[in-house]
Amino acid sequence: MNRDLDGRPVSVIDYNQFRKLEDKKDRIVLKKDLYDRKKSNDERRVGGLEDELQEQLLLKEQLTNKLANMRKHLGKIKNQVDETDSSRIKEVKIAEQRKRQEVIKRRGIEVPTY
Repeated sequence: MNRDLDGRPVSVIDYNQFRKLEDKKDRIVLKKDLYDRKKSNDERRVGGLEDELQEQLLLKEQLTNKLANMRKHLGKIKNQVDETDSSRIKEVKIAEQRKRQEVIKRRGIEVPTY
């Protein structure tokens, strides 16, 4: 073993071993850098996906509210249609009854009035 300038013992390794260790260190550093980049990219993507999820949830809530309002409106329209149909049926019955009364009058038969 050799001693350095401070008097500490230093092991001597050959150049090939030193290069292998340096290459290994470089690969480890490179892998760490790649991992850190991937991690930061993934974190950004997660943030973007969370934002998109919030937008979709808000849209879902808005559409749900709109659907409820449309169902209420549809119910009102159905009621109006039913009322109109009932009125129309009554009008048709009255018109048919008047026609029958007119036919009977033309034949000369007495028409009972209600």
